[in-house]
Amino acid sequence: MNNIYLRAFFLLIIASINAACSPLVTPWPNENLQASLNIEQEKFVTSDGSVLPIQVWQAEKPKAIFIGVHGINDYRRTFEMPGPWFVERGVTVLAYDQRGFGAAPGRGLWPGGDKMRDDLKSIVGMAKLKWPNVPVYVLGVSMGGAVTMS
Repeated sequence: MNNIYLRAFFLLIIASINAACSPLVTPWPNENLQASLNIEQEKFVTSDGSVLPIQVWQAEKPKAIFIGVHGINDYRRTFEMPGPWFVERGVTVLAYDQRGFGAAPGRGLWPGGDKMRDDLKSIVGMAKLKWPNVPVYVLGVSMGGAVTMS
């Protein structure tokens, strides 16, 4: 009889741990707006109107564009140390706060992979428009690497 209670107790603990580790995906507006990138004001406006802050390290005549995608519990300034180093080598670096992180909207809330991928696709597309003959690369750290690869 005690064995049944012990099993039930462990199942309850496992269920509690699983529930605590499951993120609540935050609903975001799903409007189809035109995304925009404003380097001077250091902001990236997504296709649903969310404003994500960006940090820019601008090379005078860029040979390449790197888009930095930070890891979990981090933000755009992850690239603060390598940014100037890349600029010295003719590479412009753009790093943005992903939704739910840093100064982006919904801090502490999980936006879901689809929104994170959509934001990355948008900023890559805008970088290609701004620098049409310059290759654009994405540098992802940890969670940012997962967003990049997916």
